[in-house]
Amino acid sequence: GIGDEMGLRGWGSLLKDPSTAFRARFVSGSIPPSPYFRGPILSVFTGDRWTNGVPDIPAKRFTGPVLHYEIEYEPNKTRAAYSLSAPDATPPSVSIRPDGVFSFKTPPTNRISVKWRSRDPLFDPLSASARSSLIFLPDGHAPKTKALAVRLRAESTSDRGFVDKALAHFSRKYVYTLSVDRIPKTADPTDHFVFNTRAGFCVHYSSAFA
Repeated sequence: GIGDEMGLRGWGSLLKDPSTAFRARFVSGSIPPSPYFRGPILSVFTGDRWTNGVPDIPAKRFTGPVLHYEIEYEPNKTRAAYSLSAPDATPPSVSIRPDGVFSFKTPPTNRISVKWRSRDPLFDPLSASARSSLIFLPDGHAPKTKALAVRLRAESTSDRGFVDKALAHFSRKYVYTLSVDRIPKTADPTDHFVFNTRAGFCVHYSSAFA
């Protein structure tokens, strides 16, 4: 399962495990055409890893009909309680963080079944402190990548244009793979990915795009 942090260094190959993580059974309500089960959110970037720092996310409000469902979780060593994106009630066996992520109070050592209910969420704008936490980058991090971002920003006439240029850059020259070379200890991990290997998986792309 996914832990409380994910780093860029030390990875060789990301392991694929076909084992069942959980089973979902929908009891009542309209089943989403493509159900999205939400897990841990790693939102704080330190320069070489992502952690689950909790910013001050506004309280949720809900709308629309209720969807009732039950999830049977397999035993695992993490506390992640995967659920549909917006449960509007907290089951007794789990707790909710301020960013809306649910986790078991203790890792499940046996198969456990949890009943959930979800609705469509409504969010208020981020507070200044939450926005500052989510966009923070450490000093001295990835100087070459920052220089590339400055150049793409100067070539853009809008925020959307800047994002489109960045996406185009990564779609043309990069490869998504679960097998990556280890990053040298003396190299900045993000610059090494952006300018040397140009191959990686989610943690590499999110770090470069940060």
